[in-house]
Amino acid sequence: MMNDSLNTLRRFCPIERSYLVIVLLALLLSCILFTKAHALSSRQRPMDMLYNAADSDGNGLISETEWHTVMQKRFEEIDTNNDSQVSLEEMAASRETAKQRFRAMRQSGGAR
Repeated sequence: MMNDSLNTLRRFCPIERSYLVIVLLALLLSCILFTKAHALSSRQRPMDMLYNAADSDGNGLISETEWHTVMQKRFEEIDTNNDSQVSLEEMAASRETAKQRFRAMRQSGGAR
């Protein structure tokens, strides 16, 4: 299923595989970081909130272990049918959920 989705995507948008992987990983990270960041102080800037959410030990840096932990959690959140694969549909649904959370945060004054 994932290969079919990637092949379909590549047909419409000829992007190098490594670039596509980087873009997808960045999207995954931003979504999971947003989820954890929402619980942080509403007075922080969104980028600070996302960064602090990934920095689980609070040392001001994101280690490789912290990065992988965040990415694994986000993957599990996106994989709603628990088949250990993320389809384009699951990715799109996750993106829409993140948009709705950002809108709600902005309306409540959480992100400035």
